[in-house]
Amino acid sequence: MNQPRPWFQWLLLWGLLLGTWWGAERWGPAAPWLDVTTTLRPLQPRLPRAIATEDRASAPFGGASQQAWDFLDTLELDFPASWQLKGSARAWYPLRRFFLQLPEADQRCVEVYHWGDSQIEGDRISKVLRKRWQSKWGGRGPGW
Repeated sequence: MNQPRPWFQWLLLWGLLLGTWWGAERWGPAAPWLDVTTTLRPLQPRLPRAIATEDRASAPFGGASQQAWDFLDTLELDFPASWQLKGSARAWYPLRRFFLQLPEADQRCVEVYHWGDSQIEGDRISKVLRKRWQSKWGGRGPGW
């Protein structure tokens, strides 16, 4: 029961372990996930894409009269109620390009930017800009 403790063997074992670890760190190959020098490169500025202007006519539909716009607003469409679009046809024309790209969303990226009425009605936008927007499109609550 009174046998001497094997301190020397433990010291030798720990020395061997630490020496192996130090040797592997110093002379061994680096782990592939630590070597990022081959994947890092300076950021290159991306050229902005040209904006297509063919869909941005100053007068939609060849300068249609007010009577034509009023007629479009009276059309009854046979869509489910959940698909119903609120607002006048004149307000939806700027979204024409978006709606034309929407069927292609499976094959290509369609960019969407939405700035909701909650931003306008909640006074998160300056009073002057909000008044101008509301005089042009109205301030009728959620969605329109």
